[in-house]
Amino acid sequence: MLDDPTGAGFAHFVQGLEAFFRTLWTIIMAAPRSPADIAQTFAKMWSAQANSAELFGLLALCTILMIAPGLWVRWRPIGGKAQPQTLGYMLLNAGIDLGGAALIATLAAAVLFREEGAFEHFCIAVLWLVVRLRAAIFGLEIFLLPAYPGAALNIGDARRVLRPAALAFALILTFVTIVPVLLDNDLPLDPARGLAFLDSGIASGLGIWALANLTAHVGAGRRWLLAGGILAGIAYWLLWTFSLVELDFSTYDAVSDTIALIWICLVLHRLGVFAARAIPPDRLAAEPNQGAIARMDTPVSQIVLNAVQHCLFAVYVAIGITLIDRLWLVDVMHLTTAEQWPSARRAIVMALVIALAGYFLFVFLRMWSRITFGPERVVAIPGLNDTDNEIATGSRLATLLPLMSRILLTLFFGLAVLAGLSDYGVNIGPILAGAGIFGLAISFGSQALVRDIVSGLFYIFDDAFRVGEYIDTGKQKGTVERISLRSMRLRHQNGQVHTVPYGQLSTVTNFSRDWTTIKFNLRLARDSDIEKVRKAAKRVGLLLQEDPELGREFLGPLKLQGVADVLENALLVRFKFTCLPLRASYCQREAIKRLYDAFTAQGIRFAVNELVVKAEALSSAQSWAEAGVRSVSDEGGSIG
Repeated sequence: MLDDPTGAGFAHFVQGLEAFFRTLWTIIMAAPRSPADIAQTFAKMWSAQANSAELFGLLALCTILMIAPGLWVRWRPIGGKAQPQTLGYMLLNAGIDLGGAALIATLAAAVLFREEGAFEHFCIAVLWLVVRLRAAIFGLEIFLLPAYPGAALNIGDARRVLRPAALAFALILTFVTIVPVLLDNDLPLDPARGLAFLDSGIASGLGIWALANLTAHVGAGRRWLLAGGILAGIAYWLLWTFSLVELDFSTYDAVSDTIALIWICLVLHRLGVFAARAIPPDRLAAEPNQGAIARMDTPVSQIVLNAVQHCLFAVYVAIGITLIDRLWLVDVMHLTTAEQWPSARRAIVMALVIALAGYFLFVFLRMWSRITFGPERVVAIPGLNDTDNEIATGSRLATLLPLMSRILLTLFFGLAVLAGLSDYGVNIGPILAGAGIFGLAISFGSQALVRDIVSGLFYIFDDAFRVGEYIDTGKQKGTVERISLRSMRLRHQNGQVHTVPYGQLSTVTNFSRDWTTIKFNLRLARDSDIEKVRKAAKRVGLLLQEDPELGREFLGPLKLQGVADVLENALLVRFKFTCLPLRASYCQREAIKRLYDAFTAQGIRFAVNELVVKAEALSSAQSWAEAGVRSVSDEGGSIG
């Protein structure tokens, strides 16, 4: 009879699960003993040194000196006035609070607690615990406090989020700083694991509470943040619990270090946001740029600062990757060995450098585009002003640049991966061949996608439309809002948004290119003097061309084209002019208004919906007959 490997594997899994829960139950049962065991271990450390009371007094004094400056800065504002949460004030607070605490801890460890006793180690751990707590709270303040007026999270709401988050950090940092010292001094393992289990559960609950307060104040649109945070907190707690049971903390350390580095990157990026907001508004207003950006009232300094922030954040992420890559690739995933790690590190650094170069180019192109052509154009909501002023159409370069920058970024990232693999010693020839075969398979399996991309490239290279132009595709019409590699987005004048794949386009009619000729008819009275109408229209056309606002819109003067039709009660007169396509409808409305005023002043009447009936002269025979009837009637009346 053959063995059943599936049944044996399942039995092994069940046995492992039973052992896991048995160990977890032992840890939970040992948790109530942890306070007594910790007190016993502390008493052992205390009695091991004769000067423990003196050392404890020095520890208390140093702790007070480390905490007092920060409390003084918060409770007694500088100059007796409440200080705004500016970058300078927060850095001053950090310098007094965090810098002072780190300096005192360093000096105390070097001068006061320089012996190698167990209690000295405990005192040094407590001092650096205070420094870590101050650093964690400072990072929370930088991340949560509003960087500008009107932010989604004001100072009061930020502090409601800050309190439970700070307590969670305090629990975690206290355990990871103090408990290892106690374990080195014979603290039993099971009570320490039980305390860690309870500590992590309480910290996770506090973190979910802080996240709930955050989502309550930033709006219901981000409720997904609360659900995701709860799931992440539960997963993190389960990972910690598994590590406690198995006494294997490699994966947990990798995850914790990754979260810590992400947190540090976000805090540093937030400092950049505060630095950008720290520039006085008058200094920004004194540096207007040229062209479209000046019309948008967006200073060049702000655009450059935003670009620098994005580049610095990419550098932070790259440095963070180099700090944790060995932990993940060697210790957790075992993708490479310690002997092969130097070559792997060199390949990773090369890939990161190429990726950073591509990202820097992407940010530079986007910054240059914003400075030269203005921010990304969107269709304005109609009716917000009297002139229905539409956005300016983008140039061909402004239309192609966002698409080209994204393609370049993708190419650089792909090149970074291939260069890193090649430097590590991987033969990338089969990878390129496989990519070609995969692309061929995709082209056959997704012919519609390939047709959309190829058609889009031809439309873009033919310059058939640009962002901001009004086009008609036959089925949909609207203003081009966005151009991507596969489709474009049209905004109808009524507000609907159409996403049109390029492969579905046949004939594209562009209403916004170069110039447009506007023709319109007016109904005048039938007895109107056409020459008088022509002269009045010519004067109006000259005034429109001399207008300081509308003059630059007219490429050809307003003039009378002629009589289009003679109706029963009106002369249908046609006018025309040539103008730029951007504000053609507004120019037509202004021309009609001024023609109306001019015709009214010249006595030229407009047609009305009435019909005039005139009686013709009677014939002579009818006149004589009617005259005879009247005479007979007169005679009869006189006889009677």
